[in-house]
Amino acid sequence: MNHGSSTTADPSPDAGADGGIPIPSDEAGRLRALRRYQILDQPPSQAFDQITQLTSQLFGVPIAVISLVDEDRQWFLSRTGLEARQTDRQVAAPRFSTSKT
Repeated sequence: MNHGSSTTADPSPDAGADGGIPIPSDEAGRLRALRRYQILDQPPSQAFDQITQLTSQLFGVPIAVISLVDEDRQWFLSRTGLEARQTDRQVAAPRFSTSKT
């Protein structure tokens, strides 16, 4: 469908100064909880890999990931169809532009 319009997301009121990803109001608590689980940088897990593989098959998509975001990066706990093990945090939720077709 082509509606001939394009929109750009406005940064959230909680967005960083550069208009980037929003920072949760309890970012420090979220990061403490993430560290408490001690799951970052763990070796691949068959259980999580089965989830991403099933997700990819069910939705007919080439890539499925389970990602965790710390201060600086998005780390992939499990991934199907993607070689990268992590990306910069800014890649986790970049500003986006959509074009309705």
